[in-house]
Amino acid sequence: MGILPQFNSHMAGLRYQYRRFVTNHPASLLENHGPERSEEYFHTTELWGRAQLSKRWQAFFFAPYHVFRQTGFGTKVAAIGDLQLTANYVLLNTADSANALKQTLLVGGGVKIPTGRYQQLQDNERLNPNLQAGTGSWDFQLNASYTLRYGKVGFNSEATLRFNTANVNDYRFGNRVNAAAKVFYWQQGRRLGWLPYAGLAAELAAMDTDAGEQIYLTGGQLWLGEAGLDLYYQRFSIGAAMQIPVFQDLADGLVDSGNRFSARLSVFF
Repeated sequence: MGILPQFNSHMAGLRYQYRRFVTNHPASLLENHGPERSEEYFHTTELWGRAQLSKRWQAFFFAPYHVFRQTGFGTKVAAIGDLQLTANYVLLNTADSANALKQTLLVGGGVKIPTGRYQQLQDNERLNPNLQAGTGSWDFQLNASYTLRYGKVGFNSEATLRFNTANVNDYRFGNRVNAAAKVFYWQQGRRLGWLPYAGLAAELAAMDTDAGEQIYLTGGQLWLGEAGLDLYYQRFSIGAAMQIPVFQDLADGLVDSGNRFSARLSVFF
C-alpha cells in the first residue's frame, strides 16, 4: 500500500500499474505451434479506498480492471479482476505526538474474492492462468507495515504473505510473499507537500500446482529497485513510481521482467 500520510482519515482513489515480461517458450512445450518468444503487457487500473473504522481499525478495498496483451499468440484480455478486502489493526501510532521521532505499526489480513473471469478461451482453448483476469480461487493474506520518521526523514517497510487455494479446475497458484523497504523525505511547503522516496521491493512465489502436482517452470523470485514521488495539495495526492529489476529468477530463467511503472491519485476526507 506504500506510504500513506493523513493516517487518521478516510481515503479513496485510483491506481495504475504497468508491467512487461519477455517469455521464452521451449519448443518441447509448444506442440508444434506458436512462437518460441513472446512479450506480455499487463495494465491494471484499480479503484481502492480506506475507511477509518475506529482509532485502531482500518479497512481497505481494492477493485481492479485488467488489460493483458501477449504478442505472437494474438492474446488480449480486458476484464474486471478479483476484489480484495483487508483490515488492519494499529498496534502503534505516535504520528500525532510532539516528539520528533514518530512511529506507526499496523498488522492485518484479508481475503481475495474470485470476482474475475478465469476460464476465458482463445481458439477453443483455455488461456494460461497467468493471462486470466481472475484466479477463480478464494485466497487469504497476512500483512504488516511499519513506518519510522525523525523530522523530515523516514523509513517504511511492509510485507504481505498470501495463501492461495485451488479453483474449480484444481489449479492453485503458489503461495507468495511481497515485501518492500524504502526511505523517504517529507517536505511541507506553504501550499504543496512532497515526498520523494527510494528503496527495494521483492516478490517471491512458490511453484503452482495442477491437481496437486507441481508445475514445472512456475514460481520464482524478483527483486526491484524503486524510486518515486508523491505530491500533496490540501485533500488531494498524486504520485508516480518506477521499478527496475536488479535480480530475477522467474520460471527457471525463461521469463524476464522489464521495468515497471505505477501512478496513483487519491483524495482524503
